[in-house]
Amino acid sequence: MPGDSIGGSFRCRRLGRPCHVVEGKPGAGAHGAGTRQVAGSLGVSRESVRRWVMQYEMDAGQAAGVSMDERDDLRRLRAENKRLREVYGVLKSATIFFAGELAPRNC
Repeated sequence: MPGDSIGGSFRCRRLGRPCHVVEGKPGAGAHGAGTRQVAGSLGVSRESVRRWVMQYEMDAGQAAGVSMDERDDLRRLRAENKRLREVYGVLKSATIFFAGELAPRNC
């Protein structure tokens, strides 16, 4: 991956992406010569830098969109929901099985 050579001090702890791209540059936005220069110095594409800036702004509440924390919460809740549906299906099958075992049979 092109960004793997970046030192730890330049990485966001949580995202593993270069955050110095936007830190300390209020109003720099995701466009212009700044992104070209940063992309060139990091050895990544301008699109990668633009997306990092957009995600950083979303996480900071400066732009509309889903933050990484919200995305992680949604992923976790969807996985939990899936697991609970599977458990519910097993319990429903067990209930039907045992209800059939206990029902009086007309012999």
